[in-house]
Amino acid sequence: MDECDFSIHEACANAPCKKYHALNPYPLTLKVVTCENEDNGGYFSCDACQRESCGFVYENFGGENGGSRFRLDLRCASVSEPFEYLGHDHPLYLALNPEEESVLPYPTRQDINMTSISSHFMKRKGQMIIQSGVMYAKEEQKGFYSCEDCCTTLHIDCLLGEDMYMKPDHNIMYKKGFTGYYMKLHILPNNTLSRPFCNTCRQRCRQKIVFKYKEHYRFCNVSCLLYNKKIVR
Repeated sequence: MDECDFSIHEACANAPCKKYHALNPYPLTLKVVTCENEDNGGYFSCDACQRESCGFVYENFGGENGGSRFRLDLRCASVSEPFEYLGHDHPLYLALNPEEESVLPYPTRQDINMTSISSHFMKRKGQMIIQSGVMYAKEEQKGFYSCEDCCTTLHIDCLLGEDMYMKPDHNIMYKKGFTGYYMKLHILPNNTLSRPFCNTCRQRCRQKIVFKYKEHYRFCNVSCLLYNKKIVR
């Protein structure tokens, strides 16, 4: 009998079908977001980290009162209290007051507009892995990673990708503008020897994924898609 090519992470396979989270008073149900399922368009925005994701989602619709929909991706849903973090000696708790300043989990050193914390990474075969001494800095609301040993500096989006949780080989329906039409996009892995040119910025796509529309359009990210005024329906 021929075997299918379906694969799943162990953490996803063992994810509970229902769970409670400190960010919402109602039970969350595990669902799969696909392009053909309901009206979600094949992707969703996590209400905790605000990043768009494909695949599994924990959600509810406001309990019996029928309130607003609440969604968490598996990464944010897995954060529980107290949270034991390798870079900090004490247990961490969620700051539910939006007016409170967030506290970085690593020991920090405050400068005028910069906060530095310790982390680690090294470059191996085009991928970043945990290894060598690195400092994370945040200046003027933009963060970046820098390695003091090799004098390498990377923006967070350059290291992780702007759409880091969008999965290759998925189809999504994306609405172009508030009154625009829906475009069916296919997410491709950007791992070929010759990276494609973006039809909007005219530069080679540098992210880990590429958005394909029809046969002739390629976009670096959703921003390039929305800014393009010459797309033929």
